[in-house]
Amino acid sequence: MRFGPYVKRWSTDHLDYFPLKEGLPKMAIGLKKLPSPATSKRERIFQIDESFPHYRAAKIEGRLERQSKYYQRREDPPARLIEWMIGRLASENPVDYRWDEATRSLQVGPTGETLAFTADWALEPARTRSPFTYTDAFDAIAMNVAEDLVFMRQNPDGETESRLIHLCVPNDWAAEKAIGQNFDYIHKPIPGIDTIIRRPVQMIQGIIRQADSFERVGAVGFRTEIRLNEHPDFSACVRNRTFSAAEPSLFVRFERQTVTGFPDLGAFLFTIRTYVRNLVDDNGRPEPAEVLAKIFREDFTGQHVNHYSKTFIEANRDQLLKWSDAVTPTDPS
Repeated sequence: MRFGPYVKRWSTDHLDYFPLKEGLPKMAIGLKKLPSPATSKRERIFQIDESFPHYRAAKIEGRLERQSKYYQRREDPPARLIEWMIGRLASENPVDYRWDEATRSLQVGPTGETLAFTADWALEPARTRSPFTYTDAFDAIAMNVAEDLVFMRQNPDGETESRLIHLCVPNDWAAEKAIGQNFDYIHKPIPGIDTIIRRPVQMIQGIIRQADSFERVGAVGFRTEIRLNEHPDFSACVRNRTFSAAEPSLFVRFERQTVTGFPDLGAFLFTIRTYVRNLVDDNGRPEPAEVLAKIFREDFTGQHVNHYSKTFIEANRDQLLKWSDAVTPTDPS
């Protein structure tokens, strides 16, 4: 398996979220409450699987490029937040994340690192075993999970702004521009966002008030090549590639997002796990053929679907139909 940022024929959707089962999904909040404790792998906040090395490699590459490009902070990580994340990791994934209370250390099986913490949940560098010098506990945890992490907190004026952003697998947004900004500012560039989040302030206040976790699957888009790190510096060269029926290469990229409220902090944690699913089988045919053929033929006029997915299909429709119809020809009747 190739662990570089560019890959050809692989999928990371091992839990079968596949957002195209019922066609191209409509843009919607679609928050679903997660049980605590989790009763299945899909319900875990932090999901660890055989694809983890891809995400770890992307995070290491970002760190080596320039750490401040991918990790921005406006405050020290709150002890309450770090304690919760470690507790969740150790309870949901006890084999891969082992907490030793006697030494106050987290042993991370997939990376071989040992993260040590003080009594007030600050990272203790002298006892931490890692090839990297971490900025703080939030940085250390983020480098040892597949998810990107964003911590947002209410300021004295009552606005919720991003205080910690660890974003190494972004979908065309940057930590450096988003740090210190409110929810509305961060999401404003997304076409059609106003149709699905009509009252963002009230929604965020509701999340913060509940000490619960919620999930959604969104940000669905097509790619002909995958680069996990789609920072704005790189995203255009990936998104603007055209599809060729003669040499088919097609993926769906999407995000599984979770939000967890911390009423005592006036804050919430936002996790983003990017998933990729290959839509071309080993013989170069569409998979699943009938589902994709239906999507490629659909007229999205007036529909609230992902702008980038719709644009990709409309720009490449002839080639996509040529490819899919070779396997699933249209009904002559």
